[in-house]
Amino acid sequence: MKKAELINAFTITFGDGYIITEKQTIKQPKKLKCIAKAYIQSKLPKQFLNASLACYRYPTELHKWNNSSAFSLECKVAGTQCPPFWYSQQKFLQEESSYILEFLDPEHLLTNMRTKICSTGIPQAGIKADAWVEVAKNGKENGSNLSLAMVQDLLDKQNVGYALKTFSVEVEMAMTDAGYLVEADFCRIFRNWYIAQDEAGISCTQRHEFEQEFRQWLLNGVRFDVFPLEGRYVKDIPVILFEGLLLHIDRRSQLYTFTDPLFDMPERKTTNPKRKRGTITSLNEPAKGSNGIRAERYKVDESKILPHVQAGILLDDNLT
Repeated sequence: MKKAELINAFTITFGDGYIITEKQTIKQPKKLKCIAKAYIQSKLPKQFLNASLACYRYPTELHKWNNSSAFSLECKVAGTQCPPFWYSQQKFLQEESSYILEFLDPEHLLTNMRTKICSTGIPQAGIKADAWVEVAKNGKENGSNLSLAMVQDLLDKQNVGYALKTFSVEVEMAMTDAGYLVEADFCRIFRNWYIAQDEAGISCTQRHEFEQEFRQWLLNGVRFDVFPLEGRYVKDIPVILFEGLLLHIDRRSQLYTFTDPLFDMPERKTTNPKRKRGTITSLNEPAKGSNGIRAERYKVDESKILPHVQAGILLDDNLT
């Protein structure tokens, strides 16, 4: 029996017979929006919600970002249709009301790629460090002159000559003969990218094509519309190196649209250009980088002075 019916029965029997009427309340169902919101908040993790929101907003934000760039999507090197999009924007200096095109020097990127390739390879791209090790094991026989000291020991990581040898034509040919076709092709692509930075007498269009081929290799399989984005590594390449390479290529492409450098003129090309050597001395030759006997014995080297002696602090010999 409901409460109202109980009260009415009591008043009829013991009271004045006043009858109360019960208010009829119709329970309103929740709106679908509220039900969906409650379900999502209780069942789905925040990471999924953040990724979904980012995917939804990405097209609009990308459009705004492209429109705010100093270089439009229609800005191409003469005679080409590349790049299809820009990877980054330029830094704007408010006090000077001008843009600055910043990028790393190619030698720094070249030597860093050598370190990456020889240490771990790029597994996601099918590139194994073992390919360079196998070629280096027979460096004299296969004509590559690659040494295990350059590959396994990574002797002098910032040596440009060693880095050029790592991706040389001779190494590419030795890899092809040994069946390392993916690694051989990477040697060609990456070497051509560096040629575009360093070789005199080739056309602006040729430089651009070399750079764009490597850019396409870097971005192959990489998506920016899927969230969360990559973290410390992109395509198994450290993100600093990955972005440094793309920034360098984009900035060069943007500069090409304004300049026609004399460096590109055919007459600038020399028959025997000077190149840093990428070889290690043989056993019967003096080792590069070693100090002579007089330098070791007589040259002043204050780094060998103990700190307390340099500061004039006397220590008790009996201290333990």
